Amino acid sequence: MAVDPKLVLWLAAACLAVICLAQLMRNRQASLLLKLRKYVDEQHEWSKKKAKASRLARRLAREKAENETKDARRPGDPSYDRYGTDSSSNTTIAPPQEQPVQEAV
Repeated sequence: MAVDPKLVLWLAAACLAVICLAQLMRNRQASLLLKLRKYVDEQHEWSKKKAKASRLARRLAREKAENETKDARRPGDPSYDRYGTDSSSNTTIAPPQEQPVQEAV
């Protein structure tokens, strides 16, 4: 029983082709997984930055509302006594000074 040398060469070539194809597919899969991992990491970083910006925006809006509330409570508000002292923080506010009126000559 003699084996044809051409058949052996064809089988060897087919095996090499299958091995090369498998290696190419493995490399492609690794490349795609690397790209996917990079994409997921970037999305995670982006979501962290978005959450941080959202927290900052909420804090600034809250501080702005608090400042507007404080400004609205100033003179004429019952929380201030007649000496210009804020009863909540014990800070003294200077009373407005009167400007001398000059008569036109």
